[in-house]
Amino acid sequence: MSVSDSTCRLEVRLDREDFMDQIGREQRFLLKIRNCSEQEVSGVFCFQPPLTAEPCRKKGIWLDSLASGQALEIPLTYTFNHGGRHQFCGWIEGQQVSTLWKDTVFLSGAGFYSGDTHTHSCYSDGMGTLAENRDSMLEKGHSFLYSTDHDTMEHQEGILDFHKQDESKSFLHIAGWEFTSQYGHALAYGTASPADPKRISQHGDLAGWQDFVHEMKNRNGIVFFAHPYEAPEFEFGDTVVYNIRGITGIEVWNGYNYHAINNPNRQAFHLWDKLNMAGKGHYIGNAVSDAHTAPKQGTPFIKGYLAELSTQAVHHMLKRGGFFGSNGPEIVFFMNGQGMGDTCKLTQGKMVHAQLRVFDPLGRLERITLLRGKIHGEKMQEVLHATPQGETEGTLWEKDWHFDVAPGEFYRVEVLSEMGTASYNRDLKKQEKGFAFSNPIWVEDECSNPLGTHWGHD
Repeated sequence: MSVSDSTCRLEVRLDREDFMDQIGREQRFLLKIRNCSEQEVSGVFCFQPPLTAEPCRKKGIWLDSLASGQALEIPLTYTFNHGGRHQFCGWIEGQQVSTLWKDTVFLSGAGFYSGDTHTHSCYSDGMGTLAENRDSMLEKGHSFLYSTDHDTMEHQEGILDFHKQDESKSFLHIAGWEFTSQYGHALAYGTASPADPKRISQHGDLAGWQDFVHEMKNRNGIVFFAHPYEAPEFEFGDTVVYNIRGITGIEVWNGYNYHAINNPNRQAFHLWDKLNMAGKGHYIGNAVSDAHTAPKQGTPFIKGYLAELSTQAVHHMLKRGGFFGSNGPEIVFFMNGQGMGDTCKLTQGKMVHAQLRVFDPLGRLERITLLRGKIHGEKMQEVLHATPQGETEGTLWEKDWHFDVAPGEFYRVEVLSEMGTASYNRDLKKQEKGFAFSNPIWVEDECSNPLGTHWGHD
């Protein structure tokens, strides 16, 4: 793989030496950097391992006037204690945009996997084939893809053929569908037969939507409302979004037209928080690309812990909210050992032990915010605000602390960085901001009854 800018051209390769699909084993690599230009290249090549690698610190490699045709070979050793697709990044110092290079290694087993759960192909109104969409996901370092074409499952046969013929890619492709009514869209994961979208007869049809949700739940479906504020003519209406029962969650970041920090996605975040503060249950926030072209697949994405790379494990993660949404930055968040989507039970007093790690592979973290919501509360409260300082904090910001909480509260994290790696395109003059959000951790008394399950509430 090559990286280039207007003054130099480098060929960068990460060769695997006796690489084994084995968690916890030292893995040896050989990083090869070759000058393919006719001029000398000087500077520092920054090599950033993934957060899941040990050690994960960035390595600076002095090129020392690398002559035309000359190559450097640097032996490296890393250990991965989790499965997943682990992505390495590299760039010439100060030139992340013009020289960014990426490569991935895959280890099977329990670990952290990323993917996209709302995308389209040429089986509906998408431009990419199933194969083109998969290749785009793999290039970005993702491990699963939900193809959710509009009101059809015709793509299912092609996806099954892929699994039969090319399992060597260690990639999970799942066939799904998007319920595309004239008055709102939804995803019903885990259901194989599309419903008739004409059953929703008008704007604000709460009874029609409620019947749809109950039918999908009876089929063991996992229902997420899609892009609730994408366009006025396709909106559900406040009567529906604030009174519906039984959905698992909503898309708070739909990347088809807008970034997470722009309306209407910020409206979706506000809706999500209001639903959770209403106290009728725990609602999950999803991040999806809604991509209609191959290059847009997986921008943004979700990432969370899977016991294995399987459809059942992805569904379990979606139900409980055990993931963060992002286009680059990563979040690790625990309270009393409970992670994203979990409930923290208070056993003694109101003090909790919190652990927060935020990672940006390009070392450009700008803002980290911890938000608190409370059942029957009016708005989210900012309880922690950090502005990382220096190169080290800009890459990996960590905080381990104790603070007081109360039953009925929930906490989630938002992160902003200078540039997202998943949405990166060196041909564009303006790069998209990096952003990530966690699903909440809820706080309850040890003896209290939960307000509802994670996957819908009747």
